[in-house]
Amino acid sequence: MNLVGFKLGALSVKGSKAFSAIIDTGTSLIAVPDVDYKNYHKALVRELGVKLYCTLSTCFFIGSCQPYLGRLPPLILQMGPDPGFDFVVPASEYLVEGEMIGHPGTCYSGVQSSPMETAYILGSVFLRNYYSIYDVSNKRVGLALHKFSDANISLNDRGTRWYIWIAVAVVILAAILVVTLIYKKRKARRA
Repeated sequence: MNLVGFKLGALSVKGSKAFSAIIDTGTSLIAVPDVDYKNYHKALVRELGVKLYCTLSTCFFIGSCQPYLGRLPPLILQMGPDPGFDFVVPASEYLVEGEMIGHPGTCYSGVQSSPMETAYILGSVFLRNYYSIYDVSNKRVGLALHKFSDANISLNDRGTRWYIWIAVAVVILAAILVVTLIYKKRKARRA
C-alpha cells in the first residue's frame, strides 16, 4: 500500500523515505524505519513528560498503560493514492500492557524499529482494528473498519485542495470567456 504519512495526533513523525506499507498478519506490532521510530518515541515523551526505556527494537514505560490512555493522541497512518485515507489508531490500541507479553508492571509501545528503510510493516496493533481483504490476482489489499474497533478511517484531503482551486479557476476563466464572447457578438451586431 502507498504510505504518505505517519503522525502522532497532529504531529508528523515521518522523517524516513518509506513509501509503502506491508500488511503482515504474522507481525505483532507496527514496525517502522529507525528514524520514524525515534521521532515517534520522542513525541511520546514530549506528550507525556515521563521516562521512556528503550531496547534496540521497542520502548516501554514503567507502570500500567491506563494513566496514559486519555493523555495520548491517536496514531495516524496516511495511506492510499491521493487524496488517500487516514487510518486512525487510538492509544488504547497502540499501547500494550506488559502483562500480555510476560512483563507485568510495564506499558509497551506498539511501534517498533525495523531494519527496512523503505516500508512500514503493519501487524496486529494495526490489523485488529480493521478487516483486511487480500486480492492477490489484482495485487491489492482492502481495509475496512472492524465493527467493534475504537479506531476510524477518514478521507484525507491532503493534496486535493489544489484540485479545487484549479477547478474554481477554470470555471471563472470559462465564465469570463463566455461573457467576453457574448459582449463581442452584441457589439458586432450594433455596428
